[in-house]
Amino acid sequence: MKNKLNKLKNKLGVIVFNIMICFCMAENYVFAGGIGKTKLFTGTIQLFKDLRTPLISVATGIAIVMIIINLIRIKISDEMDSKIYIKKIKNIIIALILVVSVVALIPVILSYFK
Repeated sequence: MKNKLNKLKNKLGVIVFNIMICFCMAENYVFAGGIGKTKLFTGTIQLFKDLRTPLISVATGIAIVMIIINLIRIKISDEMDSKIYIKKIKNIIIALILVVSVVALIPVILSYFK
């Protein structure tokens, strides 16, 4: 399990690094006070605005399905395994709260760059 998490973490790091390289290679030059008017920035803001509702909906749907699956596993399993599934449910709820919080904070953070 830890090996899979490390591989996922490494892949995510490579993806983030590639995105940073793409932003650095963009040909829009930004001077003092001009970042809010660039196509790259306004397009990114519009992308976040458009993805806000679908991202929350998809995250909520996936979390509900995962919680239902773990509740079914709790009913089937014995007492020792049920503790593991309860812990998984708590982790799913925490992850859902984090996703909703991040999605809510992105427009607030981007509003400071206007």
